[in-house]
Amino acid sequence: MFLQLKATDNLLRTPRGIAVTVDVRDYELWTNELMPVFLVIYDGISRKAYWLDVQSYFPADPARRPRPGAKTVRVFVPEKNKVGLAFVHYARGRKAAVQ
Repeated sequence: MFLQLKATDNLLRTPRGIAVTVDVRDYELWTNELMPVFLVIYDGISRKAYWLDVQSYFPADPARRPRPGAKTVRVFVPEKNKVGLAFVHYARGRKAAVQ
């Protein structure tokens, strides 16, 4: 299992979730990885973290994939996905499913 942690003091909240810009090279690494990959966004102001299962996010909607030639792609992390015990159980389950 892999975690990509990003921290900020200025979350960009939208109706679709917390907007995060990701380098396309990271997208390519994450989506080609066999083990689960989670993007974790830490808000330094509220001291809360939110997670996104990257490998489930992109296949769920092909429109989320980067356009040809793009250098970045925007993802939206649901605010309901707070890092806590439920996340740990989910991540363990995803890892176990791969192994």
